[in-house]
Amino acid sequence: MPSSGNSSGSSSGLQSLLDQLANGGGDEQETGNVLHRGETIEQKIKDNMFVRATPSKKSVYVGEPFYVTYQLFSALGGQSRVTGQPAFKGVSVLDLTREESQPETVTIGNRKYRSFLIRRVQLTALQPGPISLGTIETSNEIPFSSYDDPYHTQTYTQLIKNQEVTIEAKALPEAGKPTDFSGAIGRFQIHVVPQRISAPAGENNILHVEITGEGNLLPVTLPNIHWPEGVEHYDPKDSQNVDKRRFPVTVSKVFEVPFIGDKQGKVTFAPISFSYFDTETNTYKTIQSDPFTVELTAPLANKPKNDNSFGTGIVTVAKVLGGIVLGILIILLLVKSLKNAKKKPKQSNSDDKKLDESAPWNLDEKKKEPTSIPKDQTPILVKPEEKVEVPQKNFNIELQKIMLATNKSEMYELGSATMKDILATYLEKTNLSKDQLIAQLPQSSSPGKDNVITAVNALQAQLNKGLYSPLFTEADKLSLIDGLNDLLRAVGL
Repeated sequence: MPSSGNSSGSSSGLQSLLDQLANGGGDEQETGNVLHRGETIEQKIKDNMFVRATPSKKSVYVGEPFYVTYQLFSALGGQSRVTGQPAFKGVSVLDLTREESQPETVTIGNRKYRSFLIRRVQLTALQPGPISLGTIETSNEIPFSSYDDPYHTQTYTQLIKNQEVTIEAKALPEAGKPTDFSGAIGRFQIHVVPQRISAPAGENNILHVEITGEGNLLPVTLPNIHWPEGVEHYDPKDSQNVDKRRFPVTVSKVFEVPFIGDKQGKVTFAPISFSYFDTETNTYKTIQSDPFTVELTAPLANKPKNDNSFGTGIVTVAKVLGGIVLGILIILLLVKSLKNAKKKPKQSNSDDKKLDESAPWNLDEKKKEPTSIPKDQTPILVKPEEKVEVPQKNFNIELQKIMLATNKSEMYELGSATMKDILATYLEKTNLSKDQLIAQLPQSSSPGKDNVITAVNALQAQLNKGLYSPLFTEADKLSLIDGLNDLLRAVGL
C-alpha cells in the first residue's frame, strides 16, 4: 500500500519527531515486527499501535480552559507521518506543542509502548453544548518479517486515527454571581501598587493593577477603582501574558492607569475587589488587594510639563530647530494661500452678495425668495455634494511637532492627540474623546470604514506599547508617524 501524503495541517516538527519510530526509535532492536504463524499484519498493527486524544477534563464551564493531548503509542518499529489534524468548533484554540518533545516509555496493561506527543492544545469553550475533540490521523510505514523467514521483510502502510472524544460544556451558574464579575474563570490573585509611593503634587504617577493565576483572563476589564478625592486619572493601558512553558498555562493581565494628585499630602487608596469563578470549588469568589498610601510632596517649582528629556543641550537645540522649521512651514503655507487667492477670479459686489445670501450660514428663520437671474447671465450651479470648505487642522504641522519631540511622553501624547483630531475630522464630531470616537467607528456610515478601523487598531496598539516601553529612539518617532500617515490615507485626508 502506498504511503499517504501529509495533510495541510501537519507540522514538519511533528513529522521529524514521529520519524524516531524508524529503526525502533534508535539503537533498540524491535521484536514486535515479527509475524508468527496465524497472525495477520492488520491485527498485529491494531494490537501494537494506536492514537489517543486525552482531555484534562470530561466537562467544563463556558470560558474555562482545558487541555487535550494527542499521542501516538507504538510497540512496533517503523516510520510515521501526521496526515490529518483535528477540526475544532465552538472553542478558541491555543497551541501548546513543543518541538523539543521526546518520546517516553509507558506501560499500558501488560505491554510497553513508546509514547510520541503529536499535539497538545488548550481549548476554551465559547458556548454550552457538546465539544468534539476531533481526530488526528497518522500514516505508518511498518516493516514486517515472518517467523519462518526472518531475513525477508515486507513494508506495510496503515492509516491510524484516534477514537473521537466529546466533552460537555455547561453555562456558568447564575446563583451567587457577583455584580462585578467580568468573565474570569480559574484561580487568581490580585496585586495593586503605585509606580511611586512618593511623588510631587501635579506629577504623573501610574497605578499598576496585576491579576495572575491559571485560567481565562481574556474577557477581564479593569476592576472598579475608588479614586481618592483630589486624584485625577486617565485612560488605562492593558497587556496580557501567557506562559506556555508549563501546564496548566499561567496567565497574567496588567492594567496601567496614569494618575495625578493635585494637592500636597497623603492619599489612601482603598482595596480593589476582583471577582472570578473558581473551577476547583465551582463557586464565585471575590478577592481584594491591600490598601496603600501615596505621599504627595510639595509641587516642583517652574518644572516644564512632561520634562523627561535626555539632556538640556538636546532640548535647547531641538527647540531652536523646531521653531525654525515651524516658521518655514508657516511661511510656505501663507505663500501658497496667497497664490491660490490670486488665481481665483474676482466677483462683483452684486455676485458676492448673491453668494452670501445663498450660503447656508446666512439662512434666517424667514425663507428668502430665490434671486432671479438675468437671461443674458450664465447661472452659477452648485452641486449638492459640494460643501463649503471649513478650515481644518494642518496635520503636516502636527506630524512635524512629533518629529521634534524631545522625550517619549511628549511624542506619544502628541501622537494620541493627532489620532483623535483625525478621527474627529473623519466622523465630523469634535466634542467626543478619542475612546468615544473609536467606539463609534463600527457604527459609522463614513466611506472606507474597514480600512480606517484596521489603521486605528494598529496605531492604538503602537501607542499602548510605546507609552510604557523603557526605550525611546528616533525609529519610534518614524514608526508613529508612519502609523498616523496610514490613518490619514485611510480617512482620505
